[in-house]
Amino acid sequence: MTRRKKTWAGGRKFLNLVSVSSVSKSLLRLATMNENQENQQTDISLLYSSTFAQVIFVNVEKVYMTDVPVKCNYTLTPRIIAHKKDWIGIFKVGWSTARDYHTFVWAPLPKEDNQVERQQQVTFEAYYLPKDYNDFYQFCYVTQKGEIRGASTPFGFKQAHSNLSDHLDNDFSQEMLIITTQDKLEETEREKDDLKASNVKLVEENTALKEKIKEFETQAQQDKEEYFRALEINKKHMMALEKQMLEQKVDNEVELKAQSEKTEQLRRELAERDTMFLKVQKENQDLQAKLESAQVSVEQIKQNNDKAADKTKHFQQEAKTLRMEISTKETELTNLAETKNQIAKELEVSLDNIKHLQSELDYQKKENRKLAEGLKKMSGMEIELQKQTAEVLHLQQALSDCEKLKAASLTTERQLQEQVVNLQQRLTAMEEQLQQAKEQQVQTVVELKAAKAEYEKSNTNLREAHEEIQHWKSKFETLDQIVSKNEIRFKEIEHELDNKTHLVDLRTMEVADLQEEVKKLNRKIDNLRVGSNHRNGTFQLEHPNPYSLTVPKVHPGHSGLLFGNPYSECDANDSQTGGSLDAVQNLDGTEDTPIREDSIPADCQKCPVCEVLFPLHMEDFDFEQHVQKHFLFNCPVCQEHFADNQQQAFEAHVQSHFLDF
Repeated sequence: MTRRKKTWAGGRKFLNLVSVSSVSKSLLRLATMNENQENQQTDISLLYSSTFAQVIFVNVEKVYMTDVPVKCNYTLTPRIIAHKKDWIGIFKVGWSTARDYHTFVWAPLPKEDNQVERQQQVTFEAYYLPKDYNDFYQFCYVTQKGEIRGASTPFGFKQAHSNLSDHLDNDFSQEMLIITTQDKLEETEREKDDLKASNVKLVEENTALKEKIKEFETQAQQDKEEYFRALEINKKHMMALEKQMLEQKVDNEVELKAQSEKTEQLRRELAERDTMFLKVQKENQDLQAKLESAQVSVEQIKQNNDKAADKTKHFQQEAKTLRMEISTKETELTNLAETKNQIAKELEVSLDNIKHLQSELDYQKKENRKLAEGLKKMSGMEIELQKQTAEVLHLQQALSDCEKLKAASLTTERQLQEQVVNLQQRLTAMEEQLQQAKEQQVQTVVELKAAKAEYEKSNTNLREAHEEIQHWKSKFETLDQIVSKNEIRFKEIEHELDNKTHLVDLRTMEVADLQEEVKKLNRKIDNLRVGSNHRNGTFQLEHPNPYSLTVPKVHPGHSGLLFGNPYSECDANDSQTGGSLDAVQNLDGTEDTPIREDSIPADCQKCPVCEVLFPLHMEDFDFEQHVQKHFLFNCPVCQEHFADNQQQAFEAHVQSHFLDF
């Protein structure tokens, strides 16, 4: 029984030692966690105050087991609109972008309205949890656009039943008896001593860490002072930048004017090109009309040529027919000549004197043959043939026997001759018509060639005009593109100038307000100096304290004032002292006691808002500035004043302080 008690006491000591060890490890991990949080606090504090607060993670444990699914509870605020593509990821502490996640699950869409806070829950399966037990992680809510809208506090992971302390705690909670040896107890005691030494070391390290924190705070204060100095330098730089912007504005206006002149010149050139284009188009239309007219003329000439060719063929056929008839007549004439020769031979015996004439007749017949062979020569010898024929007829009249034969022969010969002459005339007329047709054909061919040349020339001119029109069209399109680009550039420059002008106006108003504030402070200083000079008979102070002055006694005749009237004429010294004091108090806005209308002296004026009195011998500017204070916006950072009609400028000024961070 005694041995069992000793063993139980040793087990209790071992449990305490293990508990101290686990607590030390937890303290070490928490110290590391706090150090990491302090290092990152300055970086993400501003983000937590803006976008990271739209999703709030609740009930986040400090440590999760890696073999158990992790449930993540979070709250959607009314400021965020959930989307089906939103997701929640586990990020390692120190992440920089939304892509640095370890694992993620899709965020379910809430069932409630967007105007109320909605409680949601997702589960991370144990298979996908991190296996690194020395790092810290946090839940982050990421929207479909990749924007972080919420982040949890850091936490860690550990393997279930990874150390002996868990087993001992479970055994102790179930009231189980642990039996161990003396060697193990001594080893446990040694470990306990080592842990105590480690605990002392951790305390020293904690003290050193606190000193480092103080050093960091001092460094942060120095950084803050340096930041304000940099802010002042930035303001000066902004003033220089505004001046540069004004100069740039002037340069841009000059450039804009030059561009406008250039654009106007381009427009004039474009108008000239349009006029030239219309002129060329009109010439093109005229050439097209001429071309159509020439084509009509060519068609008519072709038709005339076809008609002339038909007539030529007809004339050639008629000439061929006439030549055949002439040949027939020549054959008949030859037969008749032979018959005549026979008759002449029969008459040779009785008519010797007729031989000569007969020979001449033969000669004339030969000549007639030649004339028949050459139709052109027969026309000249027609008269001689007629004379010879007349002589033959005269001789034949003398011959009674041969008269009938001779008359018949002459009649036949005359008829044949007339037919030959008629045929010759018809042939000549046909040849003349054929020659005229050939000449007309040649002339038609010449006219066709001239018309074709003119058509080709017109076509060439038309092609050149079309190419020139295409060239001017392309140039016009290029110029139009340049003008469009210039107009877009002008609009951008005008927009930029408007923005810069707006910034300059804001800066000018700020400078004017600062100047007014400086003037106001100077007037306050002057009034304080005047009050100090009036109080020189009592005591001398460079900057008198208005709250240390005694309140003058109330005059019995003016009991309407609660604190007395410093402007009463009962005492000149009291009047001067009280007037100075009241002026100072009114300027500082320290007197808030309501004043009745019947108690306001005639030489004072009251603020309509705070009922502070002002003596009439003071400047109206101070009274107006005091009244305007009630209708101004004051910057909560630098105490700069803005009029009530400058709300946008006031908001832009306040936001500029937070944008600098």
